[in-house]
Amino acid sequence: MCKSKESVRRIVAPILNVFVLISIGFAFGRLTRPQPSTEKLPQKESTEEIKESIVVTYLHGTMRCVSCNTIEQTLRTVLDEFYSEQMQAKELVFREVNFDRDEMLAKRWDINSSMAVISREREGQEQEFVVLHDVWTYVGDNEALSSYLKEQLDQQMQEKGQLIEEVQP
Repeated sequence: MCKSKESVRRIVAPILNVFVLISIGFAFGRLTRPQPSTEKLPQKESTEEIKESIVVTYLHGTMRCVSCNTIEQTLRTVLDEFYSEQMQAKELVFREVNFDRDEMLAKRWDINSSMAVISREREGQEQEFVVLHDVWTYVGDNEALSSYLKEQLDQQMQEKGQLIEEVQP
């Protein structure tokens, strides 16, 4: 009986030591982690121009089909061919998002399949958006898809300041 207690002690003691060391490491890490600043950031003067940009987001799932890739490639081509100046000036921004990983964004925009969304941001905050549901109508006809995307982008570039769809808080 004495030998079995001793063997258990030999096994358990190192495990407990490792547990204690890990616990101390976590506690020390929490104490030394930088704390968020409570200092208020300076307010921008009202004479500064408010930075507004149009953001084109291509949302896709983890598994992508040929049609999904075609929509994204056509969108990128339209942006490169017709809006390169606006993209360089950051008036127009492209981003790609996996909606399986960013579920909150997909839910806010009611996205459940690959889709393009054009949103307007002011000072980094989304103001309005439009979901381009018709991209699927034009898959298989690259020219029609390109025309549709360009038409939608032109419309949004011209409508700066007008609401597309109000963002729900």
